[in-house]
Amino acid sequence: LKYLNDFLQLELEQATKLTERKQSWIVHDLETELKSTMTLGERTILLKGQADRIDEIDNTIRIIDYKTGKAEDRELKVNNWFDFNTDANLNKSFQLLMYAYMYERGGKPLKGLLQSGIITFRELKSGLKTVKTISDKNHLGKEELNTFEKQLSEMLTELFAPEVDFIQTDDVDRCKLCAYKEVCNRG
Repeated sequence: LKYLNDFLQLELEQATKLTERKQSWIVHDLETELKSTMTLGERTILLKGQADRIDEIDNTIRIIDYKTGKAEDRELKVNNWFDFNTDANLNKSFQLLMYAYMYERGGKPLKGLLQSGIITFRELKSGLKTVKTISDKNHLGKEELNTFEKQLSEMLTELFAPEVDFIQTDDVDRCKLCAYKEVCNRG
Protein backbone atom coordinates (compact mmCIF):
# COMPACT_ATOMS: atom_id res chain seq x y z
CA LEU A 1 0.00 0.00 0.00
CA LYS A 2 2.88 2.35 0.77
CA TYR A 3 4.41 1.82 -2.70
CA LEU A 4 1.06 2.37 -4.35
CA ASN A 5 0.34 5.50 -2.33
CA ASP A 6 3.82 6.90 -3.07
CA PHE A 7 3.40 6.10 -6.77
CA LEU A 8 0.03 7.83 -7.02
CA GLN A 9 1.37 10.86 -5.15
CA LEU A 10 4.26 11.19 -7.62
CA GLU A 11 1.87 10.77 -10.57
CA LEU A 12 -0.24 13.61 -9.18
CA GLU A 13 2.84 15.80 -8.73
CA GLN A 14 3.97 15.08 -12.29
CA ALA A 15 0.50 15.84 -13.69
CA THR A 16 0.46 19.13 -11.77
CA LYS A 17 3.89 20.15 -13.09
CA LEU A 18 2.97 19.26 -16.67
CA THR A 19 -0.28 21.21 -16.40
CA GLU A 20 1.55 24.25 -15.04
CA ARG A 21 3.96 24.07 -18.00
CA LYS A 22 1.02 23.58 -20.40
CA GLN A 23 2.43 20.23 -21.51
CA SER A 24 0.17 17.40 -22.55
CA TRP A 25 0.12 13.97 -20.91
CA ILE A 26 -2.03 11.26 -22.44
CA VAL A 27 -2.27 7.70 -21.16
CA HIS A 28 -2.96 5.66 -24.31
CA ASP A 29 -3.02 2.12 -22.94
CA LEU A 30 -2.71 0.12 -19.73
CA GLU A 31 -1.84 -3.59 -19.63
CA THR A 32 -1.78 -3.69 -23.42
CA GLU A 33 -0.60 -6.54 -25.58
CA LEU A 34 2.06 -5.70 -28.12
CA LYS A 35 2.42 -7.89 -31.21
CA SER A 36 4.63 -8.04 -34.23
CA THR A 37 5.93 -10.68 -36.60
CA MET A 38 9.38 -11.44 -37.90
CA THR A 39 10.04 -13.48 -41.01
CA LEU A 40 13.10 -15.74 -41.09
CA GLY A 41 13.34 -17.51 -44.43
CA GLU A 42 10.00 -19.25 -44.86
CA ARG A 43 9.14 -19.09 -41.16
CA THR A 44 7.04 -16.29 -39.69
CA ILE A 45 7.46 -15.83 -35.95
CA LEU A 46 4.84 -14.11 -33.81
CA LEU A 47 6.33 -11.85 -31.14
CA LYS A 48 4.13 -10.88 -28.20
CA GLY A 49 4.52 -9.02 -24.96
CA GLN A 50 2.48 -6.99 -22.51
CA ALA A 51 3.37 -3.42 -21.68
CA ASP A 52 2.13 -2.09 -18.36
CA ARG A 53 1.50 1.41 -19.70
CA ILE A 54 1.90 3.41 -22.88
CA ASP A 55 1.63 7.14 -22.49
CA GLU A 56 2.69 10.28 -24.29
CA ILE A 57 4.21 13.45 -22.94
CA ASP A 58 4.60 16.24 -25.49
CA ASN A 59 5.03 14.05 -28.57
CA THR A 60 7.20 11.44 -26.81
CA ILE A 61 5.67 7.98 -26.63
CA ARG A 62 6.75 6.17 -23.46
CA ILE A 63 6.43 2.41 -23.10
CA ILE A 64 6.56 1.69 -19.39
CA ASP A 65 7.12 -1.47 -17.41
CA TYR A 66 6.57 -1.41 -13.66
CA LYS A 67 8.94 -3.36 -11.41
CA THR A 68 8.72 -3.96 -7.69
CA GLY A 69 12.48 -4.44 -7.42
CA LYS A 70 15.35 -2.22 -8.45
CA ALA A 71 16.72 -1.55 -11.92
CA GLU A 72 20.41 -0.75 -11.97
CA ASP A 73 21.73 1.64 -14.61
CA ARG A 74 24.07 -1.09 -15.89
CA GLU A 75 21.01 -3.27 -16.57
CA LEU A 76 19.56 -0.57 -18.81
CA LYS A 77 22.65 0.28 -20.86
CA VAL A 78 23.47 -1.76 -23.95
CA ASN A 79 27.15 -1.24 -24.79
CA ASN A 80 27.37 -4.07 -27.30
CA TRP A 81 24.42 -5.53 -29.19
CA PHE A 82 25.91 -9.03 -28.95
CA ASP A 83 25.92 -8.93 -25.14
CA PHE A 84 22.29 -10.08 -25.10
CA ASN A 85 23.58 -13.59 -25.84
CA THR A 86 25.99 -13.69 -22.91
CA ASP A 87 24.99 -11.14 -20.26
CA ALA A 88 21.95 -12.13 -18.19
CA ASN A 89 22.03 -8.67 -16.57
CA LEU A 90 20.66 -7.21 -19.80
CA ASN A 91 17.32 -9.02 -19.60
CA LYS A 92 15.52 -5.79 -18.66
CA SER A 93 17.13 -3.95 -21.59
CA PHE A 94 16.15 -6.74 -23.95
CA GLN A 95 12.56 -6.64 -22.68
CA LEU A 96 12.31 -2.87 -23.08
CA LEU A 97 13.84 -2.92 -26.56
CA MET A 98 11.49 -5.76 -27.50
CA TYR A 99 8.51 -3.66 -26.39
CA ALA A 100 9.71 -0.68 -28.42
CA TYR A 101 10.36 -2.89 -31.44
CA MET A 102 6.92 -4.53 -31.25
CA TYR A 103 5.24 -1.16 -30.73
CA GLU A 104 6.89 0.42 -33.74
CA ARG A 105 6.78 -2.64 -36.02
CA GLY A 106 3.31 -3.64 -34.89
CA GLY A 107 1.60 -0.89 -36.81
CA LYS A 108 1.80 2.02 -34.41
CA PRO A 109 3.02 4.95 -36.51
CA LEU A 110 5.84 6.74 -34.76
CA LYS A 111 5.38 10.49 -35.17
CA GLY A 112 7.64 11.77 -32.43
CA LEU A 113 10.19 10.31 -30.06
CA LEU A 114 10.03 6.86 -28.47
CA GLN A 115 11.22 5.87 -25.01
CA SER A 116 11.02 2.50 -23.33
CA GLY A 117 11.71 2.30 -19.64
CA ILE A 118 11.02 1.06 -16.15
CA ILE A 119 9.39 2.69 -13.17
CA THR A 120 10.56 0.84 -10.08
CA PHE A 121 8.44 1.07 -6.96
CA ARG A 122 11.56 0.96 -4.78
CA GLU A 123 13.12 3.88 -6.64
CA LEU A 124 10.11 6.02 -7.51
CA LYS A 125 12.01 9.29 -7.18
CA SER A 126 14.20 8.20 -10.12
CA GLY A 127 11.16 8.44 -12.40
CA LEU A 128 11.25 6.62 -15.71
CA LYS A 129 14.58 4.83 -16.13
CA THR A 130 14.95 4.43 -19.88
CA VAL A 131 16.96 1.87 -21.78
CA LYS A 132 19.99 3.38 -23.49
CA THR A 133 21.84 1.87 -26.42
CA ILE A 134 25.30 2.44 -27.81
CA SER A 135 24.21 5.83 -29.17
CA ASP A 136 23.48 6.83 -25.52
CA LYS A 137 20.42 8.84 -26.51
CA ASN A 138 17.48 9.10 -24.15
CA HIS A 139 15.14 7.83 -26.85
CA LEU A 140 15.01 5.09 -29.47
CA GLY A 141 14.99 5.83 -33.17
CA LYS A 142 14.86 3.88 -36.41
CA GLU A 143 18.62 3.22 -36.29
CA GLU A 144 18.47 1.59 -32.84
CA LEU A 145 15.36 -0.44 -33.70
CA ASN A 146 16.86 -1.62 -37.00
CA THR A 147 20.03 -2.71 -35.21
CA PHE A 148 17.97 -4.47 -32.55
CA GLU A 149 16.00 -6.21 -35.30
CA LYS A 150 19.22 -7.56 -36.84
CA GLN A 151 20.38 -8.88 -33.45
CA LEU A 152 16.96 -10.38 -32.71
CA SER A 153 16.93 -12.03 -36.14
CA GLU A 154 20.33 -13.62 -35.46
CA MET A 155 19.18 -14.87 -32.05
CA LEU A 156 15.97 -16.38 -33.44
CA THR A 157 17.79 -17.92 -36.40
CA GLU A 158 20.11 -19.70 -33.97
CA LEU A 159 17.19 -20.71 -31.75
CA PHE A 160 15.37 -22.38 -34.64
CA ALA A 161 18.48 -23.92 -36.24
CA PRO A 162 18.12 -27.72 -36.02
CA GLU A 163 21.90 -28.19 -36.04
CA VAL A 164 22.33 -26.12 -32.86
CA ASP A 165 21.69 -28.15 -29.71
CA PHE A 166 20.02 -26.76 -26.61
CA ILE A 167 22.44 -26.98 -23.72
CA GLN A 168 22.18 -26.09 -20.07
CA THR A 169 23.84 -22.88 -19.02
CA ASP A 170 26.98 -23.07 -16.92
CA ASP A 171 25.73 -20.07 -14.93
CA VAL A 172 23.34 -21.66 -12.42
CA ASP A 173 22.30 -18.20 -11.15
CA ARG A 174 20.44 -17.71 -14.44
CA CYS A 175 18.21 -20.65 -13.48
CA LYS A 176 16.85 -19.09 -10.29
CA LEU A 177 13.89 -17.37 -11.94
CA CYS A 178 13.56 -19.63 -14.98
CA ALA A 179 10.09 -21.04 -15.51
CA TYR A 180 11.60 -24.20 -17.05
CA LYS A 181 14.18 -25.12 -14.39
CA GLU A 182 12.16 -28.22 -13.46
CA VAL A 183 12.40 -29.50 -17.04
CA CYS A 184 16.19 -29.49 -17.05
CA ASN A 185 16.49 -30.72 -13.46
CA ARG A 186 17.78 -27.48 -11.99
CA GLY A 187 14.68 -26.93 -9.83
